[in-house]
Amino acid sequence: MDERGFSLKYAKNKLKKWTPAAVVPEQAGQPGEMGKPVHLPADQESLMREKFRLNQFNLLASDSISLNRSLPDVRLEGYASHLNLYFFAIIEPLFDQYVSAVVTSLIPVSSQLPAS
Repeated sequence: MDERGFSLKYAKNKLKKWTPAAVVPEQAGQPGEMGKPVHLPADQESLMREKFRLNQFNLLASDSISLNRSLPDVRLEGYASHLNLYFFAIIEPLFDQYVSAVVTSLIPVSSQLPAS
């Protein structure tokens, strides 16, 4: 157990065999590709500011990000090769969220999860 009382060993029946999903091919230059920032044309500045007032983030940039974009693997080095993974949950607090912000964060993650 660790200092918080969590077991560092998992029963085999609690583990799932990870089958890597097909990698989304990188589409260089697309907005949000590989987690890169989105740059909008200067002529859309006033529209961006207007939409920013609705949810206090750049809705125009959010709308321009592809749902099927590739993202970098951000796991720590020691975890990138693990094929047996414990069940986990993705928790995204939602309250009065703009639809494209929710969808562009969940679709790329869920497309890489195992089928079961």
